[in-house]
Amino acid sequence: MAARSRSPLLETASARPGRAPVNLSARRWRSHARPTPSPVRTVLGDARATRQYAARMQITVLCVPGTMAPPAMFEPLAAALATPVEVAPWLEWPGPHGLDAVAERVATLAERHAPVVLVGHSTGGAIALLAARTPAVVGLVVSNSGANMRGHGDVDAFLERLRDDWGPPVWQALWQRSLHHPIDQCIEDAALAYPATLDPAAVLEVLRSQRDTDLTPLLGQIDVPVLVVHGKWDRARPRDHAEHLVAHLPDAELAVLDAGHSPMVEAPAEFAAAVSGLVARASRPDTRASVRG
Repeated sequence: MAARSRSPLLETASARPGRAPVNLSARRWRSHARPTPSPVRTVLGDARATRQYAARMQITVLCVPGTMAPPAMFEPLAAALATPVEVAPWLEWPGPHGLDAVAERVATLAERHAPVVLVGHSTGGAIALLAARTPAVVGLVVSNSGANMRGHGDVDAFLERLRDDWGPPVWQALWQRSLHHPIDQCIEDAALAYPATLDPAAVLEVLRSQRDTDLTPLLGQIDVPVLVVHGKWDRARPRDHAEHLVAHLPDAELAVLDAGHSPMVEAPAEFAAAVSGLVARASRPDTRASVRG
């Protein structure tokens, strides 16, 4: 196995395990507590007003991690992009933690930072798909996710194992299934420590909600440009889940990367380039007008 590097940014992070670094000087990488209602919700509720703001303002990339994935998973993306990057650590927020409830709070955060491109990974992809219906969102990246959990392994057995055996062995097994290539050691350390900071009841709640949800009927309502990212070595999500999204979203493209379930850390340069391309596409006034008009 190749030697793993250490991230200089993460080495300056808080000593609390699994917490994302906060680069206060650059203000490009932030992890948010639970959002309060946006004071500009009324203005941003109008699609035309959002397009006018978007034409003048820089797009913010708002990342939505997967279940039990630390905000630090998006540190390489934040380092690579020229646009501000924010992270919504939704499992750290108070409940409820059903998909709809979390998506509503992510949408509130998006309104605060509009215009926004959402980047959702795994369960975060499902949350981002639901949150993308706010006019504050002008583009969407869905990585290693799907409209439902059919074909996503034995979900009920996995939920039982989480409930009965919550602890490092289960966390380690889940993490190992998420990787095909070696990654930055500091990020891996954060990922393995992060679940200990979470409420297992919240983890079970969101996964049960995701198990019982099929977003297929809603996909046609998402009228922003979407990039669906799939890792060709993903052992958690088959490629047909990504192709299903592309087939049902009105304006979607598929990017298959040399990675497992976590391309943002397994193939960080390629993932950042893909996200950057979607941001550039969402930044064009003609694109915004066509998808929000």
